[in-house]
Amino acid sequence: MKTISCLFLTASNPKAARNIYFDKLARSFANDNIKVVVIYDNNYSNSEFNHPNLISKAWPSQRPTNMADFFFLIKLIKKYKPDAIISSFGSVNVCNIVGYFTKIRYRINFLLSTPLIFNDKGFTGLIKKMRKKSIYSLANLYLANSFGVLNELEDYYHISLYPHLILPNLINDDSTEKNKRKKQLVIVGGLNPLKGHEYLLNQFRELLVKEPKLKLLIIGDGVEKIKLKTKYSDLIDSRNVEFTGKIERAKVMEHISESLVHVSASLKEAFGFVNIESMMLSTPIICTKTSGSELILKENFNGEFFSLDKKNSLSESFFRITQNWDKYSNNARKDFLERFSLNKNIESHMKMILKKIDAV
Repeated sequence: MKTISCLFLTASNPKAARNIYFDKLARSFANDNIKVVVIYDNNYSNSEFNHPNLISKAWPSQRPTNMADFFFLIKLIKKYKPDAIISSFGSVNVCNIVGYFTKIRYRINFLLSTPLIFNDKGFTGLIKKMRKKSIYSLANLYLANSFGVLNELEDYYHISLYPHLILPNLINDDSTEKNKRKKQLVIVGGLNPLKGHEYLLNQFRELLVKEPKLKLLIIGDGVEKIKLKTKYSDLIDSRNVEFTGKIERAKVMEHISESLVHVSASLKEAFGFVNIESMMLSTPIICTKTSGSELILKENFNGEFFSLDKKNSLSESFFRITQNWDKYSNNARKDFLERFSLNKNIESHMKMILKKIDAV
């Protein structure tokens, strides 16, 4: 078996769910007697590391995009001599290029976002795609949070991202006491066209024909807010729809925990953290079919799919769930613990990465 004695891991301030994951992953490697150098962006330095195998560093730039960051990484590599570099988001470029030319044995990329949200059109867009394709080709292992994201990236850049490993996003289990459920659906996310709010509201009108006292809570802010509030002002006036704006996470979790169902109406979604947060809170989910939801949602178990193009699809899915709500609710919680709980699954993720490295 190949031995990894030191690796670099790039991350951000460990507050958001994805960065908490990286923090826990680094600690898991460290507990397995591997020296881990975590390189943070936004000039962050982790003062909470209290482990002989954990070292915190910060890129010279706020985001690693300048020549100073390239020289900084070269200097770190000379000092610590890592066997692997695991990078994600904005650090992929510098890590793949420097890792390749300094002959780091394992250059590993986390693939976390669908490329379909990019606007790479025209000649400039073509150049961007060619550049990104070349950079991705410098890695020799890819970690994706869903098969959908992996397949979309391969189709978009016309590249084979192999070998690869699917590692779904994990979050901390911070569920609280169960709140009394209201006759309410909730959707959480930025108010932009890709989130599908207009499609959802049109179908919610149909659902109100059979459930006139039902409420839809829309949490989030964005460019579509004024348009949506104007177009559906009658539903707001009747108190069937409420726009909360952007609110703190604790309040979001409270609203989800007292709703019958959480809805995701996204046209494109790489994963969907709110879906697993809802499952954590024993709230069933109704989702459109996206890269992320197809990995998370199990029909007739923790939720149901619905189609944006079929006007009664939301109603059909809603009634399938509410007719046997306790089953869906219990399964949502059970499935979260089994597949998406950070503390329960992070060590297995670490071991799967090492096993995959061993096969490269």
